[in-house]
Amino acid sequence: MKITLLLSSLFTCLILNAQKIDLQLKINNLNKESILILNPVFQKDYYENAVEDSLQNSVNKNHIKLEKTNFYYPYIFKYQAEKNLSFLSKTFYLKDRDLNLNLTKLNSDIDSDIDERKEYNTFFKDFLKEEMKYNNFHGEMFLKYKLNFPKEVNDSINSWHKRNWQQEMNLLNQYISKNPKSVIAFWRIVQKYEIHKTYNYDNLLEKFDPFIKASYPYQVLKNKIIKFKTYANGNTFPEINNLKDINNDPYRIDYSENKYTLIDFWYHACKPCLITFPGLKNVHKEFNSKGFEIIGISVDAKKYIPQWKNVIKKHELPWINILDENGNFAKNNQINDYPTNFLIDKNGTIIKRDISTEELKIFLAENL
Repeated sequence: MKITLLLSSLFTCLILNAQKIDLQLKINNLNKESILILNPVFQKDYYENAVEDSLQNSVNKNHIKLEKTNFYYPYIFKYQAEKNLSFLSKTFYLKDRDLNLNLTKLNSDIDSDIDERKEYNTFFKDFLKEEMKYNNFHGEMFLKYKLNFPKEVNDSINSWHKRNWQQEMNLLNQYISKNPKSVIAFWRIVQKYEIHKTYNYDNLLEKFDPFIKASYPYQVLKNKIIKFKTYANGNTFPEINNLKDINNDPYRIDYSENKYTLIDFWYHACKPCLITFPGLKNVHKEFNSKGFEIIGISVDAKKYIPQWKNVIKKHELPWINILDENGNFAKNNQINDYPTNFLIDKNGTIIKRDISTEELKIFLAENL
């Protein structure tokens, strides 16, 4: 009886292990007791079952057992060197097979995770070199100027970025036409969508094989694109419920009170948001009496309400400031990047999304 139970337990254990994949990681130039965090590359809603875990960089503790999946999902390892300093590995893909990452350093190239990687890298070889040059230049300028780029540097970065973007979209079009089952190309489109949602990705997505189209993350992306189009120019901006003003009273936006309204989504610790305030204050001062208003909507969590109020006071923000507590509306409507703004007319119609302060000033000067 005992032998039967033992064999049964052993058989069950073998079955369970067969349903898992073994992820191993060893970084040669990192201390053996260093802790490395496994994270999804993208937002968790793209993952059918997102995994977050950690391991030690040592001989016996560098394993993670993971459930097999039906599709390749991208992950990274993160090492927290200090409180405000962390390092990331290159992206790797997990699906249904064991993966042994024995790396010289954390950001070493990875080529053993997915079969198509060699073909993809060969096809995009020249572009990847150009992209690296751009990233290095952008990094150098950031270290030198932070976010206060001189105009010539900013123009150079924008020109380079625009050129690289279109070049890669053209290459992706060619590559997917030849490789409609490309997982790497699909996730690259996800990455690009999360950066630049207004681009039309429909033609690229239609080129994929039915296997890709039937996958969980493909359906998530398609639904996001459909929902995002709700905010296309000319559409009516959806009603935002459960807003609160600075006194914690309910607030309802009435666009008819002004000819144009800028809805500006931000939060108290968003440095790019704070940088826009001086310029917006100048625009508000010049055009507010002519029929223009700004409604700043903070997506701060409840615990940060005091900090939200302090920022309003510190920067002397003259416009209407209200709270989308915990960013509930923003999260449900794919507003994930900050600041995000919408210029809306008195009928609630969207004129433009993510309008720059310069563009806003020109538009108002011509239309008010």
